Amino acid sequence: MPLLTKELSEESIAAVSSIGSIGIAGLIINITCLIRLLRTSDFKNCFGYIVRSQIFANIGTLFCFVFWSCLSIIFCIRKDIYNILDKCFGTFIIFCWNLGMYCHVFISLNRFIALFFPLRYDLLFEGKGCKIYVSLLWIVSLTHIIPFFSRSCYFIFDSNIFVWSFGSTPCSYLLSEINFDLSIAYTIFCLAIDFIIFIKLGIKSKNFKRCSKRMRQVSVAKNSYKKTAFESTTINDKKSKKNSSSKFPIKFFMQSFCQNVLVILQMISFHFFSPYSEDTLQIMAYTTIAWNLHSSIDGLIVFFFHKEIRRNIFKCC
Repeated sequence: MPLLTKELSEESIAAVSSIGSIGIAGLIINITCLIRLLRTSDFKNCFGYIVRSQIFANIGTLFCFVFWSCLSIIFCIRKDIYNILDKCFGTFIIFCWNLGMYCHVFISLNRFIALFFPLRYDLLFEGKGCKIYVSLLWIVSLTHIIPFFSRSCYFIFDSNIFVWSFGSTPCSYLLSEINFDLSIAYTIFCLAIDFIIFIKLGIKSKNFKRCSKRMRQVSVAKNSYKKTAFESTTINDKKSKKNSSSKFPIKFFMQSFCQNVLVILQMISFHFFSPYSEDTLQIMAYTTIAWNLHSSIDGLIVFFFHKEIRRNIFKCC
């Protein structure tokens, strides 16, 4: 049975254009990042596997927007087939949402342990520990979609108002409340971890400057030129190494912080702006477009904060 196109209103055309263009751009960004992550040796570790999972979640979300949201607006699909596909895509996009949220949580924990417990980091995040950590990330995310295999629980895309939403059943309503509460909890937890890391980095930077000042004073007090030159070189080497190593926690901290701010902005748009909007396109902008932008920009943040990815891409260009 061939698919028939609907008579599209101006609102439908605007919805398809905005959702499709943002979604396709986001897919290009995230797929490019994923390919480079797979080929970059610096990301063949626990942190790299979590970032890959995060990019996969973005790709899955954007795939649902482009290949279901847009197509369901454009084409007439037989009702029974539409309902099945709608629930399948809805379940998958909920999985991607939870996977993305847990990736933020696990990245924050990973960076926290790397900074506060560096001697235990290899024990926890190398070999078997890494496999357990990443497997736990996926397993916990999968448990969130178990209720959606019930007929009374579903998350669907409404092609009439261009919005993803939970169903009207009691089960769906309960899941929507749980999803909201957990999202708030994830975000607060990640921001708390980021704040603690920020304080720790500030203290380390202050102590390092104090030690550097003392070491410079000691080197200046020496009379022997050779000895002074040797110690000065040693100090500079240590300083450059210290600065080089300290950039990595700061980089990861900034990446995590920017992504958490992005989640907060999306949730504010979802739960505080959209309820007060009456126009269909405004509601779509505060929900569907906000989610679409989140998944696209999230991949862009990974791209900007990791020069290894940029270097590999520019080499190919």
